[in-house]
Amino acid sequence: MEIIINTTLPFRLIPEIPKDKDFKRVLRRRLLNGWNYALHYVDATIKVAYSTMDCWKSNYLKGLRKRTKVIFKRPFVRVKTTLIKYNKEKGEIKITIKPRKEYLILNIKDEWFFDKVKDWEIGEIILKENSAYLTFKQSIDHSIIEIIVGVYSNLKSLDIYHPIEGWIRVDLSELHRIKEVYDIIIDKLKSIYKKSPKRIMLQKLSNCYKPSKIYIKYNILYFCLTYCLLPH
Repeated sequence: MEIIINTTLPFRLIPEIPKDKDFKRVLRRRLLNGWNYALHYVDATIKVAYSTMDCWKSNYLKGLRKRTKVIFKRPFVRVKTTLIKYNKEKGEIKITIKPRKEYLILNIKDEWFFDKVKDWEIGEIILKENSAYLTFKQSIDHSIIEIIVGVYSNLKSLDIYHPIEGWIRVDLSELHRIKEVYDIIIDKLKSIYKKSPKRIMLQKLSNCYKPSKIYIKYNILYFCLTYCLLPH
């Protein structure tokens, strides 16, 4: 049997991202070679890299990304709570950079939001070159609440757990499909808009096909449906 390959068609590679334990172990050992800082930063880097590559692969298979290397143009690092000490009285946040050697101290006592969060617990911190993103969490007294409802939002579904009614699932697949269709339309219109001299007409046409007006209505519809399903 003769196999004929059409070389005129564009060749598309399907990326495979190695995720086995042996590969991750070798990668971690290689990154830790000569590393003098806390080990968490290496683990966080690997986790963010895998998350980014998975996102790129998903968009690449949909035709939304090109076959180019993913590069972080704005470096950042995530700091977990075990490397953070928060002094509520002084408004001082101490972040471990090198264990028992080097620390980064942030003083938020004079910041505008300190009075609102001074009694809250500190959460994950994201450090950038010239800024820091702080997260705080407030403890809730569950004794005064009769019913607690858990909501878990996925890409294509909204899962709600009610202690009496049980699990309630709202299907968002149609909403997601509509969003993808109109995102493709908008991308094509923008591509034509940059090349075509008739920009005014295309700009008006682009405004007519804004996806937000459509899937926001669906979002409100699903939210109302979910609210109606819950007992009052």
